[in-house]
Amino acid sequence: MLKSKQTNPAVAKPRAVTSRELLGAEGRLTILHEGSAYHLRITSNKRLILTK
Repeated sequence: MLKSKQTNPAVAKPRAVTSRELLGAEGRLTILHEGSAYHLRITSNKRLILTK
C-alpha cells in the first residue's frame, strides 16, 4: 500500500506575482499596513525600492 503525502496548509507555498502585475503600468504601489503607508516602486535601474 502506498502512503500519500498529506499537504499541510500552514506550509503552503506563498503566492507569487510578477512586479508588473503588482505595480501596474505606473510602476508604483502604496501598501497600507497597520496604519502606515509604504510605497513600493521600480527605479530607473529596474530595482525595487520600498519606502515609508
